[in-house]
Amino acid sequence: MDKNEQEIFFGPLPVSKPCPILKPSEKIQLQPTVSPVAITPFIALEDDAAKTASETAAEEKQKVVDKSKHRASARVAGAIMLIFTLLSALVFIFSAVKTYPIAKAEGVLSIGVFYDMIEFMFTAKQFTQFDLVFAPYLVLIGYVAIGVNLILAVLSLAIGKRMNFSICAIITFLTFVIAACYEMKLFSGIKALGNLLSRPEGWDCIMLLIMAAVNLIAAWISAFICPKHRVVETVEF
Repeated sequence: MDKNEQEIFFGPLPVSKPCPILKPSEKIQLQPTVSPVAITPFIALEDDAAKTASETAAEEKQKVVDKSKHRASARVAGAIMLIFTLLSALVFIFSAVKTYPIAKAEGVLSIGVFYDMIEFMFTAKQFTQFDLVFAPYLVLIGYVAIGVNLILAVLSLAIGKRMNFSICAIITFLTFVIAACYEMKLFSGIKALGNLLSRPEGWDCIMLLIMAAVNLIAAWISAFICPKHRVVETVEF
């Protein structure tokens, strides 16, 4: 038997205990493990790079255009709300000074009865008697909401940002409607419109209802002109 030849023994290998293995007489070379990698050749052209750059520039330009549109719509909505809140404020101011720029406008464009109630409430210091202060308190709350919308409208015009006018407009609507209905005695007496207008506070209540509806409609128009824009995020792989 040559020295390069080795004697081979066959026998069972133990499973539950170590098994000695004879050391080979010569050094052996293990075959290295090679993981195949797929390489896909490609060519990058200058036209593709220019196209990608142009697409990125177009996207940035579109973002600027969209932002400008959003600001423009916010300013238009703010201008609409500003006009109607100013008109509501002027009705209250003219009721205070008893002077309207249009002759005989006090008869139909006035809430003088409600202003007199508010003035009497503070003059006589009657702040707790329900039948005297219920309507004045409601009118004051409505005008505070109008003042808040007036400030929001000015901010919307100044910075071009969308403002939510609906909350204060709903408060104004509810307070004015309840105050008008309470003074018109709709809960207990008047059923015909003719009888309503014959009362001293008839036109004042009608004007209050008109202002309530106008403020709410103006807020809805502003929300339609300047809707809430959602930011959609995309992930590219």
